[in-house]
Amino acid sequence: TRFKCDWSSDVCSSDLADAIVIATATGSTGYALSVGGPILHPESEEMIVVAVAPHLTRSNPLVLPGAARLRLFVERGYEALLSVDGLHQRPVESGTVVEVSRSPRSADFVRLGGPEQFYANIARRLGWLREDHVLSGLGDEGPASA
Repeated sequence: TRFKCDWSSDVCSSDLADAIVIATATGSTGYALSVGGPILHPESEEMIVVAVAPHLTRSNPLVLPGAARLRLFVERGYEALLSVDGLHQRPVESGTVVEVSRSPRSADFVRLGGPEQFYANIARRLGWLREDHVLSGLGDEGPASA
C-alpha cells in the first residue's frame, strides 16, 4: 500500500510499504521495535512512525513531537486495513485520510526499579547484554577475548 504522512501541513514521508506503525512510548517496545523502530523512554511523549517492509526504498523511522496531529493518507488506487493494538480493525478505502494524535488520557504502569534503569532492563530482557558486562559498562577485565 502507498501511504503518505504529514503533520503541521508538512509531508514527512511517502512510503510504499506493507504497513505503517504509529506508536507512543508504550508501543515502542513492542510494535515499533519489532519492525526496526526506536525504543522511547516511558516518560517520553513523542510518537514514532515506522514503515513496515518498505518496497524498493529505504525508509527511516520518524520521531514526532507528542503534540503532533499526524495525518495518514492511503493514496488513490490502494486499500489498507486500520488496526488499533491488534484489537480493532477497519478497512480504509483509497483516498481516505486517518488522523492520529495522542489521547488526553494516559495509563499508569507498575515498574520495577527507577526510570534510570529502563534501558538496562530492556537490554537484559531482550538478551542484548552479555553476561560478562556489567550495567555501568565493561567489567574490570575489559572486553571478552574472542
